[in-house]
Amino acid sequence: RSVRHYGAGKIVVSPRNTDGRLDIRTEMDSYEVAIYSSAGQEVSRFSAMSGHQSVDIESLQAGIYFVKVVSVATSETVKIVKY
Repeated sequence: RSVRHYGAGKIVVSPRNTDGRLDIRTEMDSYEVAIYSSAGQEVSRFSAMSGHQSVDIESLQAGIYFVKVVSVATSETVKIVKY
């Protein structure tokens, strides 16, 4: 089961509960994705992304993370659970 989040920049991060893959859906031409631990430490970064992408987070330990999608025009952060 997945939850879709529609923010100001039309960014969708799904699923919110995952075992290792996140789908980023957006029409933005250029953006970055940073993943932070619940302690606020950056644990992963994906640069030079465009449009719909998938990112692999299988190497991260189980826990709560925050996914921040940043472009020139917008920034949005969503909470996910990695199990």
